[in-house]
Amino acid sequence: MGKKDKNKNKNKISGSVKTALKTEKKLNAKQKKELTALGEDDIEKVVAEIEKEEARRQRVKEMIVNAPSRRVNFTLTAHPFKDELIMLGGEFHDGRQ
Repeated sequence: MGKKDKNKNKNKISGSVKTALKTEKKLNAKQKKELTALGEDDIEKVVAEIEKEEARRQRVKEMIVNAPSRRVNFTLTAHPFKDELIMLGGEFHDGRQ
């Protein structure tokens, strides 16, 4: 008769690999503790905050506003500090001279 547990040992990790994983995990934890002791923020947290801010910034906001009057020779300029377009100048033109 065959062995019962042929596949039992396939899922196990060898001892040296297991030890290496534990050592690496402990070193990472130790480095995080040292950085917090120095007053530095965790890199993963900083990256997560930056990604969150970028997602908020890139979100599209649709606003229903009145249509601008008919104009020619105008300029659209990006606001230097806000996410807005500013329409400058232009002449009112209704199609007649």
